[in-house]
Amino acid sequence: MKRVKSLHSRTTKPLKLSCILLNGPQRKETLLKLNRLFMTLAVGALGVAASLAQDFTQAELEKMVSELDAVSTRNSKYIYPIKCSVVTNDEVNAYASIEKEVKEGETPQAVMVVYSGLVKFCKGDRRIIRAVVAHEVSHLMLGHVNNPVFVAQDIRHLWTRQQEMAADAQGAILLEKAGYSKKDMVDMLFKLDELESDATWMWKLAKNDHTSAKNRAAQVSGNPAVMRSMMAFEKGLAYWECRSYQTAARLFEKAYQLEPKQTDALINAAQVSLMDYYDNLPAAVQDKWFRPDFGPMLTDSRGDRAIDPSIRPEDIARFKVAMDRIANAKAKLPTSVRVSELESLATIIAPDDDKTPILGAAKKLEAMMTGSKDFDRLRLANNVAVGYHRAGDVQKAYDVILAAQKSTTAFSPYVGQNLGRFNVPNRPKEDEALAADVMLTWLKNTPTSNTYFQIVKDHYVKSCEALGVKPADVNPKPTYLCNVVALNFNGKEAGILIDSDEFVDTFGAPLLQQKIDDKYPDVQFWVWKDGALAALTERGQIIRVSSSAVGAYIDLKASDPTVNQTYRVTVGMSTEDFGKVLDLSKAVTKKVVGTSGNLEEWSFYPGLLFGVRVADGKIAGITVAPIHVD
Repeated sequence: MKRVKSLHSRTTKPLKLSCILLNGPQRKETLLKLNRLFMTLAVGALGVAASLAQDFTQAELEKMVSELDAVSTRNSKYIYPIKCSVVTNDEVNAYASIEKEVKEGETPQAVMVVYSGLVKFCKGDRRIIRAVVAHEVSHLMLGHVNNPVFVAQDIRHLWTRQQEMAADAQGAILLEKAGYSKKDMVDMLFKLDELESDATWMWKLAKNDHTSAKNRAAQVSGNPAVMRSMMAFEKGLAYWECRSYQTAARLFEKAYQLEPKQTDALINAAQVSLMDYYDNLPAAVQDKWFRPDFGPMLTDSRGDRAIDPSIRPEDIARFKVAMDRIANAKAKLPTSVRVSELESLATIIAPDDDKTPILGAAKKLEAMMTGSKDFDRLRLANNVAVGYHRAGDVQKAYDVILAAQKSTTAFSPYVGQNLGRFNVPNRPKEDEALAADVMLTWLKNTPTSNTYFQIVKDHYVKSCEALGVKPADVNPKPTYLCNVVALNFNGKEAGILIDSDEFVDTFGAPLLQQKIDDKYPDVQFWVWKDGALAALTERGQIIRVSSSAVGAYIDLKASDPTVNQTYRVTVGMSTEDFGKVLDLSKAVTKKVVGTSGNLEEWSFYPGLLFGVRVADGKIAGITVAPIHVD
């Protein structure tokens, strides 16, 4: 984020794209080097030959359809040959369908359309376009145009996902039968992944009714170790994004075990473990320190921990887990600057109050600031200030932050918050103006639920008075919440996207395993303990989890990285108490498979990926349901 010199904050507008097998909101996430690494490991770069033409003709499409149709099995539901056309439309899209105007009892004509926007997106690469065509021919071959009608709306969208993956697999077979490489289908899916690059990780993996392009590529490729590593890594990012750090760490470790070349996974496992330690510290301890900046998506969910006055044994245990993971990363990556930075930061926020190692770590981070880029320098300066502040040198902490901020127009919410906690009278006018600018940017981008909002606002007003200017109006920013990825059942986390066998290891074998349909035998409904816990599975992973057990709960966390609050929804709580967290009248009521296996009406919050069942004035069930129920 850039500071705006006019003291007005910048806003961004979410994009919405429509493309082949992909639609939904897109949001930019700049996390690591995942795409580049795995495209090198799994399928290589997609470089397009300069000789490939941008134009794609009707005759070329008809030829592709004809040669793929020749090696497919025609579906008796439709009239063949497939009537195909290239349509001028900028959307990145292609689809298989049937002619709509058909008299009762007549067989409909099979139809396929390719948009010019898709051709342009593929830069005319015939391999990629042919793979798209093979996918669409497969939809017709498998009879997907006439879908079964499911009253349960969660099953309806889950079915769409199965059909997309089935068309990918069948399309790869058709390509090979026609004399082409199955790799073309994998490359096509990786090409589609470019369209998902701005999406949140959870949306890519589960929320969409077409699962992640990389997940689909993994299915087509036979899911070798490198692809399974890729999926574990992306699941780790999804859990990180949703502030569930312990599960994220386990997924990153799994990614590294499957593919040791994925060294970012080791670093991420260490980082999220350190974040988990800090996140769970008592509020009274956090209030004594400046807030550290770990990078993206730090959470601070205090909840009922506010009563704890000091470091507890469980905090020390979490810190040890984090240090073990940092040590493991350092052993594997002895020259990694990022690992060294995490090691120093861990020393700065360690449970021990010994000032000597804290100051030593702060000086190491300060040395790293030389030559670093703007955002890195702000992060390092912020964490150096945390060290000096913990060691009692408040003036030094202030000087480091202010000096780093003078050298850039970039903005860090952590620097903004920590700088805003200072009240510095009689400072130079230039410094006063800078401090006011940073504090206002922070205020305009921070909900009032932040613990320090009023303190920073008061200091901003004092800065304006010192400058002789009128303070700008600050409209309160609402507190947005993260997606929910797991519920807590009997003290254990039951999360989505987790491999089914790992879920069984945690909760034991289900009492009931019921297939939804013989066509997709791995889409199943599982039940434990008479419906106290239930799950939907999809191709070896948990895709929805629910509980009707009194005491089971989910935690709602603020998406803002500086908000210090968690909201808990518990089975058995009254609707009146629930209304203090969320407005039940704003929920979307849909019919889905309940914890008993029967069709039930549940109230969903699709933007948060969870729903509740209400009965007798109480919350009778909760579910984490990433699949659209609209």
